[in-house]
Amino acid sequence: MRIGIAGPINPHDAAAGLGLSGEGLPEGLGGSVVTSIAVALVRAGHEVCVYSLSPDVDEDAYREVGPVRMHFGPYRARHRARNFFKAERAAIERFVRLDPMDIVQAHWTYEFALGALAARPDTIVSVRDWAPTILRLNPYPLQAG
Repeated sequence: MRIGIAGPINPHDAAAGLGLSGEGLPEGLGGSVVTSIAVALVRAGHEVCVYSLSPDVDEDAYREVGPVRMHFGPYRARHRARNFFKAERAAIERFVRLDPMDIVQAHWTYEFALGALAARPDTIVSVRDWAPTILRLNPYPLQAG
């Protein structure tokens, strides 16, 4: 099966998990869950494409890590919440449309899920953040980045 995953990934850990070099890969946003899922799906024989973001890319970037295709859009260091991750959501939507898969699973409800859902309304969303709790814990979310 061809499976797309929208979410934060550690591309270096994904490469290591597949026994490959991570040289030349973007930093990524971390994301042990997405990293582990991508590696496990490849090991199970699936075709995997990751749609993600990274603070160290200035424009869309594409990398192949063995059998895994990875798309990275820029992740702004500041003010990304002021327009509710508009640029980040647009990048994820663009990647899902550019490299379509049989199914898409998105992790995190903001930039990743909303971007994927804009391209694929049938996206499966794993909620790993919950806005009411985030807002309760951080009363000034627009200052958080």
